Amino acid sequence: MATIRSLTESFGVLKRNPVVFLAGLVYAVILLPQTALSLMEIPLLPQALQALTFFITPFVLAGLLGMVYEGRVRSTGIGTFVKIGKSKYLSLLGANLIQVALGIIFGIVSFFVLLALVFVLGIGITTTSSDSGIAAFGVTFVVAVAGLVLVYLLVQFFLQFYAPAIVVDNVGAVGATVVASGS
Repeated sequence: MATIRSLTESFGVLKRNPVVFLAGLVYAVILLPQTALSLMEIPLLPQALQALTFFITPFVLAGLLGMVYEGRVRSTGIGTFVKIGKSKYLSLLGANLIQVALGIIFGIVSFFVLLALVFVLGIGITTTSSDSGIAAFGVTFVVAVAGLVLVYLLVQFFLQFYAPAIVVDNVGAVGATVVASGS
């Protein structure tokens, strides 16, 4: 029921403020080329565009979220887009950098956890040298990888809400990760 109410409210905001659709379209047009080029498997160009859009999208996303938030209660316009985009740019960019750093740290920790697991299980297999030991190694390794992937996805699920927390709740980059994670 809450989903239907939110969807109805969203369409109401778009109906009263069609400029919000334009801001969303700008966001989509910024991201479209890198997506299209990566689907065409063109080497290096999508990564270069991703590096460029990494620094552009915080402004556009902050402006879009600010317009939508304001559009819920009154008429909104491009002025809000620019004002909120400028004022929240550094916080969103910082939060993006924090999210990238957390992903890198998680990747490094996961690598060493899996390396230790392979080492420990490898010693166990060499001492038993049976086919059941190899099967147990494979199953344990797959379960460990699946567990790490699930932990990563769970963390990313909560961190995805940092942008609205920064724009709507008026918190900084570090505070947004705390608000988004529900702590």
